[in-house]
Amino acid sequence: MLPLLIWFLFMTPQVVPRLGGNRLFTIHSNVALFFVTLSLLWTADYLRRGLASRPAPVAAASLALRWVDAPVAQGNTLAKCRARYAA
Repeated sequence: MLPLLIWFLFMTPQVVPRLGGNRLFTIHSNVALFFVTLSLLWTADYLRRGLASRPAPVAAASLALRWVDAPVAQGNTLAKCRARYAA
């Protein structure tokens, strides 16, 4: 994949016809299509087996929000919570 990436960085569609004419341009276009297809398949496989297969880590901020929302989740209203902590 790396050699193809380097090739397509330097050999743009404007440069290829000057080097080899229409025949090289056709080959270049077909190899580009193959390269893009491989890249998309690799990315989809990586997302399916790598990123999408593992659960996300629990951030400390979400734990803090769970603690703050706990009284509300238990059915306590804000007025009840204020009265309990004011005393």
